[in-house]
Amino acid sequence: MTKPRPFVLSFQRRIANPVARRVARYLPGQVVVETTGRRSGLPRRTPVAGTLVGSTFWLVTEFGRESQYVRNLEADPHVRLQIRGKWRAGTAAVLDRDDPRERLKQLP
Repeated sequence: MTKPRPFVLSFQRRIANPVARRVARYLPGQVVVETTGRRSGLPRRTPVAGTLVGSTFWLVTEFGRESQYVRNLEADPHVRLQIRGKWRAGTAAVLDRDDPRERLKQLP
């Protein structure tokens, strides 16, 4: 996987994510995932796209294990998801053997 470009990271961190955190709860297929910061111990909220299948929320991360929220959930897999304005608690897992291209075909 290629490393994210500094411009992309800067744009997402400063512009896209703050806006998306506010509107994700109103958009289908969008949620806010709350992890615990692996260094700070503080809640970290990140907007993501995916789909709820039964009681499992599926998503494919853009930058894989380079994503900060993925690093956070690997350190502490307890997460919360804000789906349609309601918070749900859960346990996250990274599935290394899952094919991301095939998974994306199943997601919105």
